[in-house]
Amino acid sequence: MNSFVTTAIGSLPLKDPALAVELNLQYLDIPCWPQLPKLSFLENMYAQFCEGFPGIVLDIDSKKIYVRGENPEEQERFFQAVLGKDYSYFRITEDYAQGLYLFAEKVKEGEIVKGQITGPVSFGLSIFQENGRAIFYDEQWREIIVNHLSMKAIWQYRFLKQIAREVVIFIDEPYLSSIGSGFLTISETDIQNSLSEVVNVLKSEGATVGIHCCGNTDWVKLSNLNLDIINYDTFNYPHSLLLHPEVVLSHINRGGYIAWGIVPTSGEIKDVNIEGLMGRMKDVFQKAGSKKIDINLLKERSLLTPSCGTGTLGEKEALRVYDKLKELKRSLKEVI
Repeated sequence: MNSFVTTAIGSLPLKDPALAVELNLQYLDIPCWPQLPKLSFLENMYAQFCEGFPGIVLDIDSKKIYVRGENPEEQERFFQAVLGKDYSYFRITEDYAQGLYLFAEKVKEGEIVKGQITGPVSFGLSIFQENGRAIFYDEQWREIIVNHLSMKAIWQYRFLKQIAREVVIFIDEPYLSSIGSGFLTISETDIQNSLSEVVNVLKSEGATVGIHCCGNTDWVKLSNLNLDIINYDTFNYPHSLLLHPEVVLSHINRGGYIAWGIVPTSGEIKDVNIEGLMGRMKDVFQKAGSKKIDINLLKERSLLTPSCGTGTLGEKEALRVYDKLKELKRSLKEVI
């Protein structure tokens, strides 16, 4: 991958899958299939990966997801599929990801493409038992979560690999921004073990694996994961990763990439300009240089993304995000 190539996180506010696919193919160097939460609740980042999960209930009217307590037959079928490596059991169907299938039809063979899957921590903290407790806190459910997402990730990788020479998969983990806070009372070991299993199965398949956190997190504790790409909200937390220069150095020295989430996906996109974004990126690179990080190597190992998905924005704002991302890439290659 060349320096400052662009990709996106996944979600768009559009309701037309064909238009969303066209937008990603037109604007992004590494196009991704679009998640369309405004088209259907089934394309919500948590609901989208629920198919096949034992006991799952999607309450579309209230937009809630929970699991039934007693589901032995479903769990038996589930574990039979896991042990038998029946990846078709874990496929993402068109009802849950219309953009995925249109994307596969439109992508030119031989490209690098990107997919995404919700990570086990965020998935498990967003789905509840009938008693109101998030399923990640339960050891048995946690095992199911990790197996479920690992199998879905492999299915997605293999689906995309049919049309691409290289497949990047981002594991989306917004809840990691709460690590170390009073909000997340789960052990670091459970977080590490859950994430590492999903990362490792994708790596064993040949995927290029990234993690996306749309907030600040403890990157030191995540540095043991065998990641190829680290993606974080650089717009709002420009120096958070550079607080740990040893993490950055180790990551890029072994061939990893930093994906700078520099274009905001909040209301600030209405007022942001290229000069301001350029200033932020220059500041980040100056800070990196002061930490004895090789700037030329860092440049070679840099990607550009929005700070998060654009699914909560209006359509005009989402298009502005993509415009600024494309313009920023062109400007940065001339300056840094």
